[in-house]
Amino acid sequence: MKARITLAEVAYVTAAAFVVAAIIRPFVLENQFQGRINASLLKLRRLHDALILYTEDAGGISYTDPSKSLPPSAYVYTTFLGLDRSDFVSDCGYNPLINPNFEKLTVSYTFDGSDVAVNYFQKRREKAFLFTDGSCNRDARLWTSVVAKKRGLGVTVDGNAVIRYKAGNADSLDWW
Repeated sequence: MKARITLAEVAYVTAAAFVVAAIIRPFVLENQFQGRINASLLKLRRLHDALILYTEDAGGISYTDPSKSLPPSAYVYTTFLGLDRSDFVSDCGYNPLINPNFEKLTVSYTFDGSDVAVNYFQKRREKAFLFTDGSCNRDARLWTSVVAKKRGLGVTVDGNAVIRYKAGNADSLDWW
């Protein structure tokens, strides 16, 4: 007599495979998302290093008048500090609710030369954020919502890569 596989046995093995896949899937997806966050943090550090090299040519960052030592945002976004344009694009993807006007450039340079930015750099000094990335959010919540929690990645003048996850208007430098 030949041993045969019944339809019930095939269904049982298939169901077991689906159960195992359903258990493993969230862990795999979480690891992929965490990998994107880590890759974005590495890009922010690379941008930080390029900007620090730029400022060292000018004698370092002046906190009394940062506009004399930090490049204007137009310069940063046109030259990309000698780096590739892709360094200004988050590995987490493009979120049009966060970056609607930046031609899919998802990394933001915080010093725009405004009085608010000058005061921010004078007050925070080495803890001021140079570059930020708000694209590593799973849901497309509005970046300026004061109620919704959102994740922001940033790199400070002293080179620390930071992940913020809290409510508030993330478009404001005070959120950082």
